[in-house]
Amino acid sequence: MLISENFCIKPFTTFGVEVRAQQFIVVSSIDDLFELFEEGFLKTKPRMVLGRGSNILFTDHYNGLILSCQIRGKKVVKETDDYILLKVNSGEYWPSLVDEMVE
Repeated sequence: MLISENFCIKPFTTFGVEVRAQQFIVVSSIDDLFELFEEGFLKTKPRMVLGRGSNILFTDHYNGLILSCQIRGKKVVKETDDYILLKVNSGEYWPSLVDEMVE
């Protein structure tokens, strides 16, 4: 888990605006989330979760904690002749997932 202060979040947003987060944490596993919870990170300040395909427009610096959820994974929940129901973690890259499902 990577914890950064005064972090430029430009590469983590779709619009690529030059703004900073007071704290920025890359979460790459469920264990990371449990650790953050146990250490009180999720209680003390304003917070926001960003997934990989996040279409959010920041117009100013974020005075709080941003969690960049990089937890990847997907599984088929149900499959019929008509549809496939997937459970997809927020760290999956949406365009690649769509391409994979279309094939």
